[in-house]
Amino acid sequence: MFGPLNANASEDGAVLSWEYFGPPRTVFVEYTVEHSEEEWKKEAVNSSTHSFTIKDLKPGASYRVRVVARDPAVDSIVHSTEEVLVSVPAVANRQRNKGGKYPVKEKEEAHQDPEVQPMKEDDGTFGEYR
Repeated sequence: MFGPLNANASEDGAVLSWEYFGPPRTVFVEYTVEHSEEEWKKEAVNSSTHSFTIKDLKPGASYRVRVVARDPAVDSIVHSTEEVLVSVPAVANRQRNKGGKYPVKEKEEAHQDPEVQPMKEDDGTFGEYR
């Protein structure tokens, strides 16, 4: 028997954690891209381990994830967690919105406002009248 499956997505993967209250079995983390016809990918996990990191997931994609205990004699699922939907952040969009590393002057020159007048040179008078 499994407790709840928890998942936290990162930029290219997901960290899963769960509780297992059953006899020692072959435990697998299984996942597939949501709305795809792809086979479930299976990663074997020691039944005494209650966490796993899935790596190399596609940014911007959503995955259906579950943890299952299988009976190796008949290769059937004995216990399973609920399926969890994991959405991997779209890294390219987040980086674009963070802003780039460039001098402010370059940005200002690239977006000149025709109504803005350049500042006059400082003559050291602090705006005094003459």
